[in-house]
Amino acid sequence: MQNLEADAEQDLSAPEQLGADPMRDVRRMRRLATGLLCLVAMVFLMAALGEERWPWLGVVRAFSEAAMVGAIADWFAVVALFRHPLGIPIPHTAVIPRNHKRIAAAIGRFVSANFLASQAVARRLEELDVVGRLGRWLSAPENASLLAERLMVLLPPVLDVIQREHLRKTVNSMFRKGIGKAITAPLLSSLLSVAVAQGYHQSLLDEALQALGDLLRTKRGFIRKKVAAKSSWLPLWLEESLSDQIAAGLGEALIELRSLDHPWRTEFEKATREFIHRLDATPEFEERIHAVKTQILNDPAIEMYLDDLWNELHDQLASSAAESGRGLRGTIEDSVRSLGERIAADITFRETASRWLKRAIEQFMVPRREMIGSFIAGMVMRWPTETLVNRLEARVGKDLQYIRINGTLVGGCVGLVIYLIGAVLKP
Repeated sequence: MQNLEADAEQDLSAPEQLGADPMRDVRRMRRLATGLLCLVAMVFLMAALGEERWPWLGVVRAFSEAAMVGAIADWFAVVALFRHPLGIPIPHTAVIPRNHKRIAAAIGRFVSANFLASQAVARRLEELDVVGRLGRWLSAPENASLLAERLMVLLPPVLDVIQREHLRKTVNSMFRKGIGKAITAPLLSSLLSVAVAQGYHQSLLDEALQALGDLLRTKRGFIRKKVAAKSSWLPLWLEESLSDQIAAGLGEALIELRSLDHPWRTEFEKATREFIHRLDATPEFEERIHAVKTQILNDPAIEMYLDDLWNELHDQLASSAAESGRGLRGTIEDSVRSLGERIAADITFRETASRWLKRAIEQFMVPRREMIGSFIAGMVMRWPTETLVNRLEARVGKDLQYIRINGTLVGGCVGLVIYLIGAVLKP
C-alpha cells in the first residue's frame, strides 16, 4: 500500500503527466481577460478626459467604469481561490491551499459515497458494458496482435522467475494442497447426485454391459478352458456344449439387463443412491478418501511427475518465446481473437461474465469503500500544496478566466443601465 501511494504521489506530482503544457490554455485565457481589463481601463481614461468636451462620452465612461469594477472583482475572486492576490495575505483568500486537508477528505468521501456504493457500481457497470467492450476490443485483429506481442515480451522474465527452485516447490505444494482440499466426500456426493439426476449412471451401466457382451463374444476360448479345468472328467463334446451354453446364457442376461425395467436396474439405482447418501453422511468415507488422497499426493512419484511436467512446460514455453515465427505468439493471438469474438457474439456468455464481474467488484470494492476513500484522501493529502493548486487550476482555470471576461462585459452592461436610468430620472 505504501509503494502504491508513493507511485501515485510521484505520478500525480509531475505536471507533464497532464500533457505537454497543461497551463498553456489557462495562460492564454488569462492574458485575454487581463487584456480586456486593460482595454476598458484605457477606454475609461479617454472617456473621463473627453467627457467635459463631448458629453455623450458619459455613456462610454459609465460602461467602462462598471466593466473595470466587474473585471477587478472577478479577478480577485478567481485569484483568491488559488493564492493571495498580489501576494498580500488578505483574510479568506488562498482558499484551496488553506483547506488542503479538508479538500482531500472531501474527495475521499465523495468517491467512496458516490462511486463505490453498491447501486452506483452496479448502475455504472451496466452503463459501461465492460464485458461487451472488452469482447469488441479483443476481437479486433490489431488489438489481439498487440496483446499477444506484449505477452510474448513479458514471457521470458516471467519464466526466469518461476523457474526458481523455491517458487516451483511452493507452486507444487499449493497444487497438492488445492487438490487435497477440493476432493472431499461431500463434493463427490454432490457430483454423483448431479450425475444420477441426469441419468449418467444408467448410461455408464449400458456401456459396461455392452463392453461385457463384446468381451464374452471374443473370449469364448477362455471360457472353454475354465470349464475344462473345472470338469476334466466330462467328455470333450459335453465340455464344449456346456461352455457355449454358459456364454450364451451370460450374453442373454446382459441383453436383458439393458432393459430399463429390469429388476436388477432398480436394485442398481437404489444401491447408487444409498452409496451417495452414505458418502455424504458417513464420516468413514471422508476418512477413507482423506487417507487415499494423502497416500497419493505424498507419493514421491507424484512430486517427480509434477517437477517433470513443470520443466517440460517451462522448456516448451521458453523455446516458443525464443522463436521468431508465429509459433506461440500466433496461438495466443488466435486465442485472444477467438475469445473476443465469442464474447461479442454470445449474449448469454456476456451476461454471465457481467454478473461475475459485478459480483466480484461488489464483494471486493464495496465493503472496502471506506478504506479506498481513506486511501484517496491520504494520497491527496500527501501531495504538495503547490501540486494540488496547479492540478486544480489546470483543470478549471480556463473556465475561471471566462468568468473574468463575462464579469467585465456584464459589469459594463449593468453600469450602462444604471447610467441610463440616472439620466432619465435626472430633472
